[in-house]
Parts: sequence; C-alpha cells; structure tokens
Amino acid sequence: MNKRGLSPLIVTIFLVGMAILVGSIVMMSSFESIGSVQNIADEWAQAEFLKFSAKWPPLADCESLCGDSLNIKCYDSTTDRCYCLLIENEENKPVNYLVVTTGDLGTEICAPVNFELNGFEAKVFAIGVHNSTVGFGALSAEVSAVQEID
Repeated sequence: MNKRGLSPLIVTIFLVGMAILVGSIVMMSSFESIGSVQNIADEWAQAEFLKFSAKWPPLADCESLCGDSLNIKCYDSTTDRCYCLLIENEENKPVNYLVVTTGDLGTEICAPVNFELNGFEAKVFAIGVHNSTVGFGALSAEVSAVQEID
C-alpha cells in the first residue's frame, strides 16, 4: 500500500506563514488602538491648559446685578442670595466655565452653559445660591474652564 501525505517541509512552511499572518494582524490592530489612545491623550492635554482668571470683582455693582433675577446665573424661585464673580478668558477662543460654590453646609455646582465667554472677554457674573445647601456663612468659589474639543 502506498500512502501519500503532505511533506513535512510544506507543512512547516504553511505553519510559519500562518504565524506571520496572525502576528501581523495583531500588531496592526495594536498600532491602531495605540494611535487612538494617543489622540485622546492629546485632546485631554489641550483641554488642560486653558488660561483664565477668576476673582471677586473689585468695582462691580453686585447689588444691581443681584437685584434682577434675569441677571442671576443658576437662579430659581428658591434662590436665597447671590454673589458676583469676575471671570476673564485669556484664550483666543470661546470657553465655558464651571462654577462650584462652597459654604459651611455644602456645595452647589453651576453648569458651564451659564458661563460662556468669547476670546479675551471678561465679564462679571451674578451667581445664585441656596442657604439650605451652602449655609449662611462665607462662600468660596472654584472656577474650572471647560471647552468642547472639535
């Protein structure tokens, strides 16, 4: 009886070729995922370095701003009091700002949609707070720049 099969040399070449093919597919997919991770990291890095300043306004007429509920950011019918904050955008692009107000009882967050400034613009904002949330004592405000990356 004469049995013919594949030569060991042909099988070895076939297995080596398959290993190279699988290895190259894995390598290409890992390069693509590393590239997308790098793009995300670059976007975060760009978002971290926005220049701005925020401070209590020295010469602002806060009483008139707080006197009209239409001027108060984060205002609702239960808002107890308000304070003023000067925010200066030091970038040449529009930026929104997240304002976190903290008092002796807790914290209130005012969304970035309420605080939008164009490039190199400065504005005094009146910000409403609730005494039941932040308390009746002194307040502190923390401002963060938020920009949507295209």
